[in-house]
Amino acid sequence: MSLHYGTKLTQHPSLEAAAEAAIARHSHYHTDVAGWLLRAEAVSYAVSDEYGDYVSSRPGIELFAFPVVRWTPCGATILPIWGHRTRSWVRLDNPGNQWASRTAREAIRQLMLRRKRQQYILQRQLARAKEEEHLASCAINWRDVEPVPLGA
Repeated sequence: MSLHYGTKLTQHPSLEAAAEAAIARHSHYHTDVAGWLLRAEAVSYAVSDEYGDYVSSRPGIELFAFPVVRWTPCGATILPIWGHRTRSWVRLDNPGNQWASRTAREAIRQLMLRRKRQQYILQRQLARAKEEEHLASCAINWRDVEPVPLGA
């Protein structure tokens, strides 16, 4: 994800304080908004180790705030603060397709749902890779047999 730096949860005493800090970070740029939506991401950064090599830091949860231009019955139109798109409509009535949330707690729940879905997909991919590896090992040990003609 190409979001710039967010607000780290570990730097604040509560989720509400972290949400307020994430909103305050951008509120002076967007003064005439209808509200804010939050998105939680697990973020890691490149850090150098004792040998000068770059490695990934341990992931930490950060909150990102997005200004709401207009509320609708099913969601909200947001103005992305980094300009990769002009405006986006965010669905808020379906937890499975929700991109941003009204509260920090909901945003973190959405992060948990996204990571559970990612784990499910990766487990399926791993199972398929293991099955294909087994098929390949069986093909190596397969004895030469006359091919069966098509249509027989």
